[in-house]
Amino acid sequence: MIRKSMLVTMIVLLGFLSPAWGAGSGSLQQMAAKNVDFFTAYCPVMALRLQKQQMIAGEKVIKLVDQVEGGLRLRTMLRDSAGNTVAFSRFRKGQTVFIRGLLQTDGTILARGIYLMPAHLSPTALNSYSFVRHVPDWRPDVLPKK
Repeated sequence: MIRKSMLVTMIVLLGFLSPAWGAGSGSLQQMAAKNVDFFTAYCPVMALRLQKQQMIAGEKVIKLVDQVEGGLRLRTMLRDSAGNTVAFSRFRKGQTVFIRGLLQTDGTILARGIYLMPAHLSPTALNSYSFVRHVPDWRPDVLPKK
């Protein structure tokens, strides 16, 4: 029980809403019940699937999030190493990325954030980036009321 309540607290702090992003269903309690694992990686992009909004990196399928829940739209944060927003089309095979997301039961990753990074950073240099040390706020888009 303690493990699940700690997981729920971590999920709330990290800003995740649903284990089934993209499927349009799920809740925080379902995520805690499934014991979802968090995923971070600093690795090269192996392949891009622009039409599917996916990339292969760290030998994992990384899926971008674009989900509407409760009048809010959550999308994967795509940033450069300075924290500026970039388009998914800017990513290329061979570039190095820092990824933060959720490991799904099928082995795929739902990406909360993907950062375009310099290659070959030492662990000390990598940790100099604030978004590596601390999870940045995830600010959802508020959708207009109909």
